Amino acid sequence: LVLLWLSLFALAWGAAFIGLSHGPEIIFSIEGSLMAIAIVAAWAKFGRRYIPGKALLMAPLYVAWKLPLYAAFIVRRQTAWVRTKRDTV
Repeated sequence: LVLLWLSLFALAWGAAFIGLSHGPEIIFSIEGSLMAIAIVAAWAKFGRRYIPGKALLMAPLYVAWKLPLYAAFIVRRQTAWVRTKRDTV
């Protein structure tokens, strides 16, 4: 959902850059701020014991690292089943 918000925010920013309305850009900025506040508040209330703050700050980098994998999934869809190799028991 955050990636969807980010793409729509980038689209709104691009539209405002070429001279269209700044309304969607402002709305998506407010939504992003509220989303960030909600994530930090939920972490502070429920996740601080399980997830260190440093790991929470690394989450955007992890998602950026995964973006090529997501793009490859959209461009080259896997149609055949690939069996995972497992140790014999």
